[in-house]
Amino acid sequence: MRPTTKTKLFCVLATPASDLGGVLYNAGFESLNEDAVYLPLSTTELPAMVAALRTLRFSGAAVSMPYKEAILPLLDHLDPDAQAIGAVNTVVMRDGAFHGHNTDWYGAVQALKEETRIKGKSVLLIGAGGAARAIAFGIVKEGGELTIVNRSPAAGEKLATLHQAAFLPLSEVRSVEEFEIVINGTSVGFREPEQPPPVPTVFHPGQIVMDVVFTPLETQLLRAAAAANAVPIPGTKMLAYQARMQFDLWLGRHPELTVLERALIDALQHQLARPVPPKAEGSTRF
Repeated sequence: MRPTTKTKLFCVLATPASDLGGVLYNAGFESLNEDAVYLPLSTTELPAMVAALRTLRFSGAAVSMPYKEAILPLLDHLDPDAQAIGAVNTVVMRDGAFHGHNTDWYGAVQALKEETRIKGKSVLLIGAGGAARAIAFGIVKEGGELTIVNRSPAAGEKLATLHQAAFLPLSEVRSVEEFEIVINGTSVGFREPEQPPPVPTVFHPGQIVMDVVFTPLETQLLRAAAAANAVPIPGTKMLAYQARMQFDLWLGRHPELTVLERALIDALQHQLARPVPPKAEGSTRF
């Protein structure tokens, strides 16, 4: 569909921007026959970029690292969930005002619910960064019994206190077998397929193991889960579900989940066939 003066404009606010979002969201627009386009725009000047989006009347944006928290004071309204999480990954223009939402928690919850109920289940969440905060919110919202593990005790204890959850320093974790659900909410393993998982990988059959990392498509954590007949949930599943909710917020309707998953997997397989640039120093945070 060729752009017109009526084409809805969307973008990502990130540094650096990835082509992956363009593939994902434009595939969704195409499947809906929606006159819209998503642009992967990198920016190092967030306030100026948000002002430009207002001027150009963008219909919305996805928000990625490192701006999920920094964008909060630049928005006109915050959804209660985004306010509680303290991070925004979706911006919607309504009546000339920018509204901030968070769909990361929804993506994680829906990915888990494909395989199990969450209420009453013991959940180990690794990490206390942006993704982990959204997941913690979702687990508690669904009635899971949450334990947080983190390398930095200060950040981990703060998140655990917020949700009245248990906390364990990463250095004290000797086994994860006692938990019914294990979630890696860190970037450990992102674009580094040989990087060891952050926790021991002795699992048992039927245990649910989810990794928010989506490249490589199968991380060491997920390979270990599959080998033990546990249930691995890849990061692409959470990513597709959170994107589906973004479409609902932007358009009031969404593509089929299979459309989004297929676009993601195809794009990631194409990326993996190319040489990988070196990872920025200090980019693994949890």
